[in-house]
Amino acid sequence: IIKLEEFQDRLFIFKKNKLFILDISNPSDFEWRIIGEFDNRGISNPGAVAKSGVGLIWANEYGLFGFSDGIQKLSVAIDDKNGTDGWADKINADNVQVGYMPIKNQIVVIGTAATTSSAGYLYDITTSSFVNLTVNNSLLGSTVTNFVRFEQELCIMGSNGTLYKFDTTAAANRVIVQTKEFDFGLPSVDKRIYGVYITYKDADNVVLTYGFNGAAVTSTAISGAVTGDNTLGDGAISTEKFTFNASQTKKSVQFKLSSGSSDTETDFE
Repeated sequence: IIKLEEFQDRLFIFKKNKLFILDISNPSDFEWRIIGEFDNRGISNPGAVAKSGVGLIWANEYGLFGFSDGIQKLSVAIDDKNGTDGWADKINADNVQVGYMPIKNQIVVIGTAATTSSAGYLYDITTSSFVNLTVNNSLLGSTVTNFVRFEQELCIMGSNGTLYKFDTTAAANRVIVQTKEFDFGLPSVDKRIYGVYITYKDADNVVLTYGFNGAAVTSTAISGAVTGDNTLGDGAISTEKFTFNASQTKKSVQFKLSSGSSDTETDFE
């Protein structure tokens, strides 16, 4: 047994390869019974599971999982493995660490605590979205311990013996926001696509690109009604229409907003 965790009158028994769920609602332990047995849902170290405001969250080499009324794979939007940027390429099950930030309702996943150049993810429970984390933007460039929560703060200790907290203050940083592939509910049907509306705030240095029919999201032949090019503007929140140079008959389209090698502004949305 790697770890025992209680949630809603259930005892979660995490082994390395399996998860057993035990109903412990009866005061007599003679009446306790196994109500679930799940392959490939175990963990390899105790720091790989955290209790959040909506249930248990844990990680292994197969993905990030959550339990409230049932087990759900939260990392379905991330490739299981692609050689460079898939889930299994970043996550080392023996050393992955999972922590919950109540103040932001977010989950931090450190791919491996045993390296100075780890990568991982920030999972927002409210929006069900992922952000890539590295030592260049958010993670500590050090081997680290497991997470602990102190009041509303998520804390970790580095190999130098210093205690750190995860700072949720907004900061200027390089940004890549890539949408899903929009097929408008009809993946095999051609559509006439004219443009896209983008609502944003303080998007200095952010450029809009696109790709049709599953192609790489690198095309830039699109013009904004305000700026006259594919660069977003600065200032208060606003909506801008970007129109293709000609209407396009395509099955799907995907967009990317990227600041390239420059930082966006702190208040970018």
